[in-house]
Amino acid sequence: MKYAVLLCLSVLVLAALFTDGRQVASEAEQPETEKAEPSRVKKDPLQLTVILKTEYIDGVTERQEEVETIWSMADFWAEYEGWTVSDQSLDTIVFVKQANEISPLTEQNGYFGLNSEGDLAVFNGKPAQGNVIESFQPIPVKQLESLKLNQLQEGIKIKDAHHFRQVTKTYRASSGAY
Repeated sequence: MKYAVLLCLSVLVLAALFTDGRQVASEAEQPETEKAEPSRVKKDPLQLTVILKTEYIDGVTERQEEVETIWSMADFWAEYEGWTVSDQSLDTIVFVKQANEISPLTEQNGYFGLNSEGDLAVFNGKPAQGNVIESFQPIPVKQLESLKLNQLQEGIKIKDAHHFRQVTKTYRASSGAY
């Protein structure tokens, strides 16, 4: 897949370099009777808008956008090794990466709680503030132990990715939802 994308992008770059699909012969190769055309080959490096999307396990997606100057396609692809191309056009390429961790937003201020529908949710701040980042499958509240229910109503601070996985697994198991 990576090589297919590399091939597609290379074809797009070549198409941009040769505006009508053919290379103009050098002046030495042109007959003297023909009028010399200016070169259609771009002498400047390729300018490409690069969009990076990082998708975290807590449901948050971070997006960065930058304009990149490409002098070497090999260097460009090496720079984004580990990323997956999700979309591209002649002047833009979108890369996506699955992060096996929680987002900086959740790490700083994330709490587990129950949203108004009774679903396990990740909140930006305590659940009473109501700022839901991501909701999970419904958890039957009646089946939860009162201690676990109280913890969710108060909010459980998310410490790290391991804690995130542990809490979601525990509450899904407690509710019988897998």
